[in-house]
Amino acid sequence: MAYHPTMLRRFTLITSLLLLPLLLSACAAQRHIATTTQPVAEMAGLSATYADVDLQALVSPPAGWKADPLKVAERSWHRVWVSPTGDTAYGVIFIKLPLPVGSELALMGFMMEMKKTEGEGRILDKRRDDAGALRYTAENPTHTIFARLITDGWLCWITYAGTLTGKPVNVEEILLASRAREATIIGLPE
Repeated sequence: MAYHPTMLRRFTLITSLLLLPLLLSACAAQRHIATTTQPVAEMAGLSATYADVDLQALVSPPAGWKADPLKVAERSWHRVWVSPTGDTAYGVIFIKLPLPVGSELALMGFMMEMKKTEGEGRILDKRRDDAGALRYTAENPTHTIFARLITDGWLCWITYAGTLTGKPVNVEEILLASRAREATIIGLPE
């Protein structure tokens, strides 16, 4: 069956008009709004909470830990705070997803990127917590991370406490990094 050129033009026009809002929304700057309006109290061993605009999150890094320079890729921003011993880290990764996928697919993408940059990477365990966040432990030859992954539409956050793979875990430091991970609030208040 042959289609008349006018019908094809109308179909193309209608399809373009229907897809245009989707394409524009993908290009628009997005800002996630924090889901809490409660003041964040300082927790023992953590710095005062502050808004990190690059990460679109409220963070409370461990006091005295050194922030590495922000790592910026095409769609992601990654900041790491390293303990004074260098054995432990707290980190936040903010990702603008190419599509509004859920946390399982976002984790698959994260692991593919880990394998690409680190040579290998594997998930040791994975579960959902009561709030619906995806909790997982992943390792590569250098680092092991205990992470919380949250997606919201086109946005994804990974907050983690990390150690050096194959070295004894500094219990005090990993507890402090875990406390910082749990204190992280995704999104920025209006």
